Amino acid sequence: MKRWWNNELEKLTVKLKQLRRTARSNCAVADHPAHQILKAAEDSFAEAMTKAKRNHWIKYLENMMEKDIWTANKYVSEPVSNGGNQGYPH
Repeated sequence: MKRWWNNELEKLTVKLKQLRRTARSNCAVADHPAHQILKAAEDSFAEAMTKAKRNHWIKYLENMMEKDIWTANKYVSEPVSNGGNQGYPH
């Protein structure tokens, strides 16, 4: 589990799953309202996730100890990566 994950995001995830099922069951109807509702819910979820990450980072920086400064510097200065295969053949 991610440290920034919270109960609000968990509830939104459950709601998104329900909305996705509804939209999928109405996939043949392009202008069905379920598709617009799903899009709005996905946008809200993305916004809530960004807010949770930002708040976690701010709390982390505010409460860090002297030794944590080096860890924070490592997070900021290293390139973002998933650590996975970069598409190169083995």
